[in-house]
Amino acid sequence: MRMTGHPEDVPPVARGIIPHVDQRGYRAYPLVDHVADKVAATYERHGAEQVPSTRYRDVVDLVSIVTGASVSAGEQRLALESEFRRRGLTLPSSFDVPYRSLWEPGYAAQARRSLLTVGRTLDEALAIVRPSLDPLLDRTAVGSWNRGVRAWIA
Repeated sequence: MRMTGHPEDVPPVARGIIPHVDQRGYRAYPLVDHVADKVAATYERHGAEQVPSTRYRDVVDLVSIVTGASVSAGEQRLALESEFRRRGLTLPSSFDVPYRSLWEPGYAAQARRSLLTVGRTLDEALAIVRPSLDPLLDRTAVGSWNRGVRAWIA
C-alpha cells in the first residue's frame, strides 16, 4: 500500500477500562488513503475474465466515512489519483458500482450486518457518497468535506 497522507494519531480505544495501566494511542493509516483504496477497489477487475469487484463492504465503509469524517479536497484528490495510478486504473469522472444486479443484494446484505443507520440500500448509499466523491472525481471539490451539511466547503 502507498500512503499519500501522514499516519494519523488515534487515541486509545479502551481508555479507562483497565485502571492503573498507562494506555497509549496508536498511528493509523491516513483516512484519505483508506477512501482512495475503497474507491479504487470498486473499479478493479480480477483474473483473466476481468471479474468485477464484490467488495460491498467498501461502500458501507464509504457511507460511514462520508457521514462521520472530514477530509481536505486536495489531499483526498491526491490520494485518489495515486491509488488509481498504482493499480493501473483510469480515474472515473463520477462514482458508481459495477453490475448493479450483483451489487444491490450484496451491498444490502453487508449494510444489514453493519451499524449503519443510513444508506441501507445501494441507491441510498450512492446518494450519500456521491456528493462527496463526484466533485473529487470531476475535479470541482475545494476546501474540506463538511459531514454535517454533506458538502465541500471552501
